[in-house]
Amino acid sequence: MKNAIVLFAFAALLVFAGCVSVEYTHKQNEDGSADLTILMDATGMVQLQGQAAVTASLQQSCDELKGQVQGLQCEVDGVMLTVQRHYTKDSAYYSFSDEGDLFSHRYVLEVDSVPTVGRESGGQAVNTTITYTRLSDPAGLQSAQGMRAVGITAYYTVQVPGEIKEADGSLMFSGSTAKYDLLSIMGVRKMRVVSESINPVGYVLVLLAIIAIAFVGLRMLSGAKPSGRRRR
Repeated sequence: MKNAIVLFAFAALLVFAGCVSVEYTHKQNEDGSADLTILMDATGMVQLQGQAAVTASLQQSCDELKGQVQGLQCEVDGVMLTVQRHYTKDSAYYSFSDEGDLFSHRYVLEVDSVPTVGRESGGQAVNTTITYTRLSDPAGLQSAQGMRAVGITAYYTVQVPGEIKEADGSLMFSGSTAKYDLLSIMGVRKMRVVSESINPVGYVLVLLAIIAIAFVGLRMLSGAKPSGRRRR
């Protein structure tokens, strides 16, 4: 059965109860795909368990994940763990659309289900697995409070095409980047980011149309016969 506690970091570390920092970086591409990086800093565990024990636990989780999830990259550097994965438009856990017109892009990114890593046990075997936690689920409030109590922080940074115009519930947004405190919005709301940019294709099409019309007009003028009678 699955553990009752699902964390943005590795649930096995909760046994040690200490400060853990998790940083998500979500780079959204125009074609609907995205690149996700999860960086976990378990420095706060060292005083309680020692660096060797923490590193070994992270490495075990990394090995299990790489064996279960196709295309996932996982590395451990001391007490720093990095997980990277590319999501295609078809495998996305988010929704992304372009609601713009011929002359502009209006991108809308919504993230409600966030990839989380936990421990799943069946009989005596215990494996690390990726699940998805729904941010707008009211039950998440209690989980967020519990994570804060043991010194866990979790942030989600979004990088999108264009310039951000709206980023509901974010800590800040500037240019194409918005940052969220996951524990503040967990159980309350999903992330929604709206950005805009010029669509050069529309302007090129209009310019080509103008050139085509001007060309046709010149051809018609050059081919027109002069009016009036010729003098003898």
